[in-house]
Amino acid sequence: MNNAVTNLGYDAEGTTAYVFTSQETFTIPLYRMYNPTVIDHFYTTSYSEVQYAAANDGYDYEEITAYVYSTNICGSIPLYRLYSAGGTDHFYTTSASEANNAATNLGYTSEGIAAYVLAAQ
Repeated sequence: MNNAVTNLGYDAEGTTAYVFTSQETFTIPLYRMYNPTVIDHFYTTSYSEVQYAAANDGYDYEEITAYVYSTNICGSIPLYRLYSAGGTDHFYTTSASEANNAATNLGYTSEGIAAYVLAAQ
């Protein structure tokens, strides 16, 4: 985030949610992939998606970036995943209205709920 704000012209919007840095009870890995050709990060909890994206879509596996919930437990909230084929860009948000706006007005297609995270209060 610091690099994006300092060097790439992005604005910091604050903390939206929290994730775990180590595996806790009921959490699963959130994998981070990167495609250097289209400059896109892709996050998934599915290792089969990791393997497919690496074999077919030009993504490189980077790391387990966090641990998250696969279902709505412990007061968690959805992390929505959307994709713009035209912009070759994944978009993630915990806001249902922001996800809906991106899908309705900004050319993104909903890919559903990527994971469940803890809301920043």
